[in-house]
Amino acid sequence: MKKIVNNEKYGQIVYEENFWSGKREITLGDVKLSQKSKNIFIGNINGENIDFEVQGNFVSGARIKLDGEFFEIVPKSKWYEYVLFFLPFILVIIWGSSKELCQILPVVGGAIGGGISGGFSMAALITSKKYTKLAPKILCALIGLVAAFVTCAVIGLAIVG
Repeated sequence: MKKIVNNEKYGQIVYEENFWSGKREITLGDVKLSQKSKNIFIGNINGENIDFEVQGNFVSGARIKLDGEFFEIVPKSKWYEYVLFFLPFILVIIWGSSKELCQILPVVGGAIGGGISGGFSMAALITSKKYTKLAPKILCALIGLVAAFVTCAVIGLAIVG
């Protein structure tokens, strides 16, 4: 994921983070900063070495510390976002463990259903971080919910049928 932020003092800051590997890159204007440690980047700006400390990540929210002052690169996830993206997990676990509901439509629950729905929930949460407005975030959550439920229902039907 790539995020571009403008800072009054340092200009354009490009923050890139690979979700799978956790590798981060920061570019300040035309200068790519070198990584000193996991969360510390260093760059030579106007002849002086400056340390940039990154806290957080793309999912939970990332901010950079410059000159003792923090500024936000990626906004923190709100509480309602976590609730929205936890719903597929809850639905599949409840449906998969209910005998009456599984007679209507068999859905695999337990560890398999939880793993599948958890994977779809995380994918939807990560996808929603691209958007700032609430409507696309809700749409991502609904797509994750439907995808998780349909996948678990197809597996449940394959086991039963």
